[in-house]
Amino acid sequence: MSTLCPIRALARWQKAAGIVSGPVFRRIWVPPRPKNAPANWTPSYAVGWQAIDPRTVARIVQARGAAAGFDPARLGGHSLKRGALNTAKDLQVHPARLKQLGRHKSYTPLAAYIEEGDPFADNALNGVL
Repeated sequence: MSTLCPIRALARWQKAAGIVSGPVFRRIWVPPRPKNAPANWTPSYAVGWQAIDPRTVARIVQARGAAAGFDPARLGGHSLKRGALNTAKDLQVHPARLKQLGRHKSYTPLAAYIEEGDPFADNALNGVL
């Protein structure tokens, strides 16, 4: 298994957040600085008990994308799926495995996620003729 294994990542998140039951994806925030906090006070993250709402991932992706200079209106939660599928494609993962990763029933919806780039750069017939 690779370091990007989602099963291992999930297990690490559950352990770090202390999640043993209930929703897996929860709100994370930094509590306000206490009034009597020392000058060297370092904030720590808090993990809530309730599940995040359906738009949370999209808002995070849009905010991070805007901070990186991208148009947030063109980004959403599916941007992560698109990125994962294209990264796998760039690593020459077989299309059948891409379809499985994307949980697509056929290759047609998968094709909408894949960015082809230059069709002549890695053509199957390069060097044949």
